[in-house]
Amino acid sequence: MVSIETTGFEILSGDEKNSFDRLSTDYVEKLSSRLKNLSSIIFHIKDYSKEGKRNKYSIHGKIIFSGKTIEASS
Repeated sequence: MVSIETTGFEILSGDEKNSFDRLSTDYVEKLSSRLKNLSSIIFHIKDYSKEGKRNKYSIHGKIIFSGKTIEASS
C-alpha cells in the first residue's frame, strides 16, 4: 500500500483540494505499475506570492521506492 503524505494543503480551496485528490490517485496508479515496491509519496505545497489576484504555489514532491528516492519541484 502506498502512503501519500501532504503538507501545507490547508491553504488550498475546496475545488483545488478535489482536483489534487483526483490527479494524485490517477498518478499513484501509474507510478505503482511502473516502479517496483513504491512505498510513499510526499507532497509539500507553499503559497509564495500574496500579491495580485492569482495565487502562485511552490510544490515539492518526493517518491520513495525500493530504497531509492526521486525528488521534484515546480
